[in-house]
Amino acid sequence: MKTAIMILLAVMLTGCAGPNISHRPNLVGVTDHYKMEQDLAACQEIAKKVQRSNKETALVIGGGILLGPIGGAIAGGMVGASIEEERAKLMAKYGDVGWVAIEKCMEEKGYTIKTPEKKDTGF
Repeated sequence: MKTAIMILLAVMLTGCAGPNISHRPNLVGVTDHYKMEQDLAACQEIAKKVQRSNKETALVIGGGILLGPIGGAIAGGMVGASIEEERAKLMAKYGDVGWVAIEKCMEEKGYTIKTPEKKDTGF
């Protein structure tokens, strides 16, 4: 039990807050800014799930271990597996990079993203 607590504390202290997803794509022709902000927030949540760290999954499993050696391990393992299954589905659809996931999600919702123009430098 003492070992499980030490492992859990080590995982927590290494920073399990997850990625900071704040990318805002350059959208073209947005007329309803309120809806766009709602859609962007939903896409940022997807990006957080895509970039969920293995530390977070370990934290869930470690928390289950603290519940009891057998029941907790089973519960923690099942929750951890469920989280990873959802993450795998999202990664298959949106990729594994947060800002890319946000842009794909926004395009899926019907937005047009302005891409930077490449300048001809003569080379």
